[in-house]
Amino acid sequence: MATTDELVTRFNAPDGFKKYIGFLGGRRAKMSQELWDTADEKGALKSYLLDKREYDGSHYYLRAISTQGDLDEQTLSELSRAATLFPLGTVRYEGSQAAVLPEAVGSEADARDIHSISRLDQGIIVYPVTELSKKALSTYALWARSGDEYFVYPIEDKKL
Repeated sequence: MATTDELVTRFNAPDGFKKYIGFLGGRRAKMSQELWDTADEKGALKSYLLDKREYDGSHYYLRAISTQGDLDEQTLSELSRAATLFPLGTVRYEGSQAAVLPEAVGSEADARDIHSISRLDQGIIVYPVTELSKKALSTYALWARSGDEYFVYPIEDKKL
């Protein structure tokens, strides 16, 4: 398994996103790479699991990363409690519409309820991840800050 430093090195390569996203994601990979390369801050972090749901064989995870160090138990508890309040329909919809690099966190107007519990001023980003298989977990995420906007990109464990 790659370390966070190894992930940053991998995506700092000129074709880091192209290799990860693949041939079919050409334009998206290029836009993600450009944003990543020019970001004011960036990194890779292990995420915190706030909540998980299952529906019809698909798995939905609400996760958080903290760009300013580890989350304390109280903050993690507060975020987990808030995450459990979202109805399954919201979790499923926003999981399929989640803003990921190259779109900013909360940029999708119809799918920003989950992002709304983020604490961006504290470097805490909350985001949904939809997995079609229980084995396809995404416990790490890339993050970038460009100006006042934050970006996140979940990394599938099987691609570490």
